[in-house]
Amino acid sequence: MPSDDKSYTEAYQRHTDCGYGYKVVCCCDEKYTKKEQIYRGENAVYQFMESMLNEVKYCRKVMKKRFNKPLRMTEKDEEAFKKAEECHICEKKIYK
Repeated sequence: MPSDDKSYTEAYQRHTDCGYGYKVVCCCDEKYTKKEQIYRGENAVYQFMESMLNEVKYCRKVMKKRFNKPLRMTEKDEEAFKKAEECHICEKKIYK
């Protein structure tokens, strides 16, 4: 029996997977953005995971083919990078 003294959870509904929707968006080149994918039916979680694994393959292929370019830095930039003691994004200390 639940008590007011302690936290507890009482299951009162049962949810089942029945569908999903997602969209792959490329912020660098819109031609790699895909149309929305919507699925309704049985085994939605399994279907979703299969779709995600396929999208990962697609994204890796596109990145390797189109966006796999070497990083170019000036000597000044590289020196500043090596001397940096904190992240320029989050401003937290970098432990080397």
